[in-house]
Amino acid sequence: MPKFSQWIRKITHRGGQTDGHSEQPARRPPPRRRLQRPRTPLIPILPANRRPLSLSYPTSVPDEQRATENSLFFTRLPPEIRRMVYIAMFGARTIHVSLNYSTSYVAGKAHARLDTIKRTDDYNLQWRWWHCVCHRYRNLPFWNDRCQLPQYTSCRAHYGDHSSCFIGVLEWLLTSRQCYTEAMSVLYHTNTFIINDEFYDGLFFKLPDLIPAHHIRGITSLELTSRIIPDGDAIDVGDHAALVAFLCSFFPHLRCLRLHIRRGGRFIERSTHTVSGWIQPGLEGYRLVGAAIFYTTDQLVHHYSTKLKCLEIALDKYIYTRVLMVQPEAVIKTEESHPRQSWRRFWRQVVTYDGLDLGYYVMEAEDQVLIPIDTCL
Repeated sequence: MPKFSQWIRKITHRGGQTDGHSEQPARRPPPRRRLQRPRTPLIPILPANRRPLSLSYPTSVPDEQRATENSLFFTRLPPEIRRMVYIAMFGARTIHVSLNYSTSYVAGKAHARLDTIKRTDDYNLQWRWWHCVCHRYRNLPFWNDRCQLPQYTSCRAHYGDHSSCFIGVLEWLLTSRQCYTEAMSVLYHTNTFIINDEFYDGLFFKLPDLIPAHHIRGITSLELTSRIIPDGDAIDVGDHAALVAFLCSFFPHLRCLRLHIRRGGRFIERSTHTVSGWIQPGLEGYRLVGAAIFYTTDQLVHHYSTKLKCLEIALDKYIYTRVLMVQPEAVIKTEESHPRQSWRRFWRQVVTYDGLDLGYYVMEAEDQVLIPIDTCL
């Protein structure tokens, strides 16, 4: 029997036993290699020597000037009518924009041709831009938007094929230099852009490296998501303060801003300099949290003054309820609720440095909507 067990070890190459007729030990299986995901490359940014396409720069090819000189669209229609045509084609919409490092997208039958199927056989990972037209109900609040989730997208609020879920402006931009110049101003000036960091952390702060500066300055309407420090320290305002400073620096023509402030994330305590999670402060702590939120958000009103026509701030229900508790009685009396939905809001009054009596609405971001949803949500 011992000889039989040695023979089994010999033919299975186990145990490193030596053969009686050979001096070489039995071979061992090679060690298993751990699969490692390749490192994510840096986001491709705009080159420093990018050639501008604006008409204010001299053309390098004479044919570029003759491309539209015989076009009736440019010779017969005045600029005002052409702008109205541009707005009807690809303007005055709410657009989701994201940048994701992933494989190629799988076309489906849902809104914006989204599909829940993920490709496992495609290893072509690269940075990919993605966009779609938001088709949520108009009476829904801006924070209750799930257009990027395929399992919620049926797109019944909008009739038409999947082409209506996209802008479809690329073909027009590639037609000629004049088409590009006139269309880009309408594209950035009239549309509302929804940019959040669900797909890639910090995408909004990288826009100056991804989009030409004069196009960023032309954006007039945004819907963003921010986070606050989940602690009672009124000095640290974290990502929310950085977002407000970024808006004031790079978006001089901003006219409408809807901002959803969520709780969670990380914060840094100045005393210990350690990173911690969410802490539930007491009543006095929420008084400081409310002061931190409002002091930072008020800077938008001071900076833009009357130029900012629409400013709405949505807080998570947990934060909204406790921040409202520490507000003055006069502010609590201004609270109102939506007749069909569950969210509430109150008016935050701000007196600017110029003495103007302005303000903005602070809204409750309810997680669940009570009305039935059969749209692209």
